Amino acid sequence: MILPASIQDTSGTGLEVAWELEGNSPHPIDGLSEASIRENARWVGLPEEAVEDCVEAAARVSADGHLDRLAAGAHHLLFHQTDIDPGVYAWPGVIRSLGDLTGPFYLLLGLSGIPSARIFLEGRGFTEDESRHCCRDLAIWANVHKTRGVPVDGGYRHPAPTTRWGLGPRNLGWCYRVLLGKTIRIGRLQYIHRPFSRPFRVYNHRSGGVTLLAESETSFTDEGRILTNGQPAWTAHLEEEPGCVAGSPVVDGYAVRQTLRLNLAEWTEVLRPGDLILEIHIPEDGPMGFSGCAESLLEARDRFGALFPDRPFKAFGCFSWLLDPQFQQILPATSNIVRFQRACHLLPLNNGNGRAGLSRIFHTEDLASAPRETSMQRAVLNHIASGGALYGGGAIILPQDLPWK
Repeated sequence: MILPASIQDTSGTGLEVAWELEGNSPHPIDGLSEASIRENARWVGLPEEAVEDCVEAAARVSADGHLDRLAAGAHHLLFHQTDIDPGVYAWPGVIRSLGDLTGPFYLLLGLSGIPSARIFLEGRGFTEDESRHCCRDLAIWANVHKTRGVPVDGGYRHPAPTTRWGLGPRNLGWCYRVLLGKTIRIGRLQYIHRPFSRPFRVYNHRSGGVTLLAESETSFTDEGRILTNGQPAWTAHLEEEPGCVAGSPVVDGYAVRQTLRLNLAEWTEVLRPGDLILEIHIPEDGPMGFSGCAESLLEARDRFGALFPDRPFKAFGCFSWLLDPQFQQILPATSNIVRFQRACHLLPLNNGNGRAGLSRIFHTEDLASAPRETSMQRAVLNHIASGGALYGGGAIILPQDLPWK
């Protein structure tokens, strides 16, 4: 496909699909008018400075027929042609004809999805305030774009010399799924319907205990983390026999190299890979208060069945740098992270590179200049200085675990 010069650098990035799509199937975009920008930005909580950047980007796009067509095609691809993967992560960080207005351009595309998001959410029974709360990620990540830039090599950098309110491809890729209703926020937490993809089965005892067993052929390190490369220290085996199941258990977030037998007259399997879960995400707009998380989980448990009766789920799951069990040794017992971990059933993730979460904790992976402003930052730097590393972890929360005390 031969693209016009002003958008030639979108070739091979996925945005060229938007160009071709709009040429074959026109779909007007109202989101470029100043009135629409102001209304959608106000509704989602963006400040006037962000509105001005978006209005400037819209004027640039409207003045160039090629950019205008590209914007309409991208809007259609994101919010109307939902059977096509838009490949947003591969979109260019800077479109030459837009320069430092590329970020505001991507934010414009996000804002153009607000009207359909409101229709979807309110049609599912969300109030206007709840719907607005669901869509707050646009404002959260536009602020990150302005203050920090875009994620690059474990840190952040501004994609253009002039800092603007906007979105990079990665954060637009997250936000458009929010606007499609695939990521739902209730209170402090966000939830995504997804198949459980970790190699563990979860069993519930009739008296209330919970045990996790590793799936067969899962390789582990000596510490009990899932192996990503290299020679495994050991490999799990799960054996099912009439009336019982035997396998390697998970204890305190680590797989253990031993065999545990469960009598299925007393233990019931409640989760296995492929079962639908609500995956938890923690928005970056405030502290991870334990009580706020508990309230959100309880409300999600009680409301999701009515909101999404076509998507019954078996458990909540969370997979994050926040869930490394080592935080229970380096942070005080009163910390929100430790309290959250101790209320969950922890499981290991891949052993990775030992630097999980550093860019979120310090906004850089250059630890020589990393700040020591918070107790978390000081604890992590001391942990690493003593030879430690961070790997992240996972957690399962069964609906019957709630409400947390």
